[in-house]
Amino acid sequence: MEVTSIAIEQKRVEGILFDIAVHTNLTPDHLDFHNSLEEYKKAKLKLFTRAKKAVVNLDDEGMSKDILSLFKGQVITYSMKQKADVFAKVIKVEKTGTVFQLHVSGDNYLVKAPIHGDYNIANFLAAFSACLHMKISIQDLLKAANFITGPEGRFQLLTNHPSHQIILDYAHTPEALESLVKAIKNLPHKRLILMVTGVGLRDPKQRPFIGKAGDGKADEIGVTVDHPGPYNRRNMVDDVMKGFSSSSSVHVKLHRERGIHKALSLADKDDLIVLTGLGFGGYQVIGKENVPYCEYDVIHQYFKKEQKVLV
Repeated sequence: MEVTSIAIEQKRVEGILFDIAVHTNLTPDHLDFHNSLEEYKKAKLKLFTRAKKAVVNLDDEGMSKDILSLFKGQVITYSMKQKADVFAKVIKVEKTGTVFQLHVSGDNYLVKAPIHGDYNIANFLAAFSACLHMKISIQDLLKAANFITGPEGRFQLLTNHPSHQIILDYAHTPEALESLVKAIKNLPHKRLILMVTGVGLRDPKQRPFIGKAGDGKADEIGVTVDHPGPYNRRNMVDDVMKGFSSSSSVHVKLHRERGIHKALSLADKDDLIVLTGLGFGGYQVIGKENVPYCEYDVIHQYFKKEQKVLV
């Protein structure tokens, strides 16, 4: 299960002793609740005071050392940059997945998994390490690696529109967007069309940094709105635009549906369209209402409209 820092502070998991606590990273998030990165870290560290075993990402400078100095139980560390109990080095990136060398306690294994991006490889290592804590054999874990399926909206490559390469990704923070763009660069494509969003349900101060993370990273960039809630759509877009340099050419649409259609319309053969944000959850929060929304329907509507034009 995911235990958020807010849940810990609100005592929603009070009294629970976890068998394994897994650390991935510390990046600025939920600061509208915690007020500072230090307070956010303190909240996350509390999880490791109520766990029997821990998995720690050595590549995260934000809090890995804090956990290792605080935690007294059994620890498995993982990394993609330095020596750890579980370590991975990427060998080759293909359209169908990533080939990497896996080092576990002195033994080496060649693994191909249907996942992309260093952050997803790191998540693989985190899950792998948790399974080692549970005494699952390495051989069983390696067999399972071939059958991994990514969660909806996480580097999700759509295959039902073969004329277009379309990726959906949950990236809605500056750090996640930077990691995503880095991973995409390894995929074959002619031009990159990237859609980013200002999010109403997250810290408004992060919006300009979303623009900065996307600035200059694609051939065409679209900016739109996710879950506006009580916020003014134009103001949200303007916040994101503050992060772009004056030389950037950006296409602005105040509604996510129109932003997606614009991004699709900009693509030619062999281009890659990447649609980021919180679009896959089944609804959009508009005002105080959860309004039904389906990303797949929006994409399908675009191609259905294009077919009518051709006819």
